[in-house]
Amino acid sequence: MTHPNLPSATKDEALAEIRGCKSLLETQLEIEVSHFAYPNGGSVAHFDDKTKVLLRETGFQSATTSKAGKPGFESDLFELRRMRATENLSEMLWEF
Repeated sequence: MTHPNLPSATKDEALAEIRGCKSLLETQLEIEVSHFAYPNGGSVAHFDDKTKVLLRETGFQSATTSKAGKPGFESDLFELRRMRATENLSEMLWEF
């Protein structure tokens, strides 16, 4: 909702953000939202084990970080890495 650093928020603040964004998106999109993208990125951790528990309890099935990389079968579903999107498919394939 406001892109806070979730580990720095109180439990109530984090839950309000997580539940609020889920509810808003579901209302606007008229579909169930099951996957979460952590707000922000950079050098400060924007998720932790407590945050992952809150996401599970709220009904999310996975969450993506801003960490570069590709997910694999062994990946933590609540700590998925992402690939940079490019206009050129060959550049994206190079990252594999």
